Amino acid sequence: MNCSKIGLPLPAGNWQGRVHSVFEHSFNVLTDENRPMLVIHSFPYIVPPGSFYIKDLDTGSIEAGTEVNGDDQRICIGGKSIWIEEECRRIDTALPELENREFLLDSYKMLLNERRKQQQAPLEMALQIYGRLDEGIGRFFKALKRRDKEMLKSAAEQCIGLGFGLTPSGDDLLSGILAVLRCFDPSAFKLAAEAVASELHRTNDISKSYLIWACGGNASDVVIHTIQGLTDPKQQKEAGKLLQLGHTSGADILEGIIRAAEYLQAEPADSRKEYKL
Repeated sequence: MNCSKIGLPLPAGNWQGRVHSVFEHSFNVLTDENRPMLVIHSFPYIVPPGSFYIKDLDTGSIEAGTEVNGDDQRICIGGKSIWIEEECRRIDTALPELENREFLLDSYKMLLNERRKQQQAPLEMALQIYGRLDEGIGRFFKALKRRDKEMLKSAAEQCIGLGFGLTPSGDDLLSGILAVLRCFDPSAFKLAAEAVASELHRTNDISKSYLIWACGGNASDVVIHTIQGLTDPKQQKEAGKLLQLGHTSGADILEGIIRAAEYLQAEPADSRKEYKL
């Protein structure tokens, strides 16, 4: 098998790990308990950080717990080798720093509302969860405005791990928020990322892995393009690809992007220069 597109380069030198989890179109490799997992997948339109795209990936014979090793040229699992093509296109998943805060939110809000209508109506438990999330995210932004580290940590604690699925809604919302802050307000991002990073033990391994990348200032290429679409109409179609991610994950990430943009719209454009960390 050949890998033709990756989110970030392979670990340097010789490395070892194990298969953490296996799905129909992807599997995750854990190389260290304190590092994000490598994602080997066959989704052609979304490239997460630390991911490796393989067009002909077959996960049928791969089992959780299988030892994995490799170097900067290949990934070896069982008797199979995944070779990294010499002309492999490396996608930079580091979020850019952007200045323009003249956000175009109407089309994103319309897309999100349409997606929410397509999803199943929430049960009573789900309504309670989303109510707690709404409160927690509100407290998160209030703490961010005040630069209140303790309140920010408490709000992150309320949201992380809250929700259903492999990446709970609270985690997805926060990843969207972190991505926007990283692009438009680096000082606020630093505070927010520290608060989220301190509470990562509250979620599962897979979601923790994505949040580690988010706290490090990285995001999937489709998230980067969606954020660029906040000010560039030509990039707005990327939000449609984002909404295809998971059952609710794409919608939750987009909601985080929208809510962070609304927060920044209400803040002075030079507010990041007024605070000392």
